[in-house]
Amino acid sequence: MAMTPIEMIDSLETRFENSQNGIIIGKQKGEFHLVSVNYWQSFKCRVMQGLISWRIKTGSPVQYFSDAINVANTAIEDLMSLGSENISDDFFIEIASSIAFLINKPFEFPQYSLEGEEFYRLLNFELAKSLMGKHNKDEWDNILNNLKPNKRINLCIQTYKIYSQLLFNKDVNKTNDLVKHAEDLFLKRKNDSFYSGGEGIEGGGLYNDVTVDYRLAAILKFIAYDGESIHKWIWD
Repeated sequence: MAMTPIEMIDSLETRFENSQNGIIIGKQKGEFHLVSVNYWQSFKCRVMQGLISWRIKTGSPVQYFSDAINVANTAIEDLMSLGSENISDDFFIEIASSIAFLINKPFEFPQYSLEGEEFYRLLNFELAKSLMGKHNKDEWDNILNNLKPNKRINLCIQTYKIYSQLLFNKDVNKTNDLVKHAEDLFLKRKNDSFYSGGEGIEGGGLYNDVTVDYRLAAILKFIAYDGESIHKWIWD
């Protein structure tokens, strides 16, 4: 029998504790990869707990997200001190940046390289820059316009195109339609192989019913969207 959302939150707490122990063990053994993986697991657990709480309306996700950013900040410091050659290879700092934006919590990017990365990671970093106030429409357009048609990632491509339109749209009369389109695209993740095979925090597969689109939420906050959406951040 599938777990209820509340049971998921409780299960994630156990996984969080286990991953915290994994960090300690990894440090004791001098196994960098074990430390890195468990930091990422700890971060994901807290983010997912926040997303579930948000979606099922059991309370504010702020503390979970704040804990997640604490994990991210500690992870970066530790991984850099342990010899990380490229922090973006060892932790998804761009995801942490979007979560930090939602809760107005400081999160600084260390130096990183994105050579050879997939388009969605490149765009996630561009999103992080956009949320910091950089007008980087040309960078978004350059990445999106150079993508080749690919059925497997089509939903992902369409999602980022809507993100871009929301960020750089100058016609406020179009905003509600763009938000509705983004909401519809999120629902499609439930049956999309690309998202279903990815991280739970992205809302693919069975997680679609218990999460929200945190990137869309960050964008709606950035553009000061005054409409209604399940993905709208309401805890400022």
